[in-house]
Amino acid sequence: MISQAEQERLLAPIMIQKVERDFGSVTAVERLLWPGRVWMHCEIKDWTLSNAKECLRIWPDFLKELVTKGYKEIYSAIPEGDAKLRKWQEKFGLTELYRVRGVLIFRKDLDYGN
Repeated sequence: MISQAEQERLLAPIMIQKVERDFGSVTAVERLLWPGRVWMHCEIKDWTLSNAKECLRIWPDFLKELVTKGYKEIYSAIPEGDAKLRKWQEKFGLTELYRVRGVLIFRKDLDYGN
């Protein structure tokens, strides 16, 4: 069994890239526990139509930057039963991978001809 401190170290996010705008931010992090897997996190102040459009507009370049860093897929996790967040996962091109303990895990393959 590993210590609490070791668990926290393995789960602590390692910032890969971050885009900040007036609407909030889109972040990609990696965790030592899952090397090579990058996780998406969006922190949006208000999901207005204009903010959503801006977020979707920057998304392709955000993903291409991850590809240049050697990543082949991106993941996200949302609470099971949150229809609004599920809709946004799908708008961003992520598909449901599996369910675990009330959480839905989504994934998007990053295939840009590389």
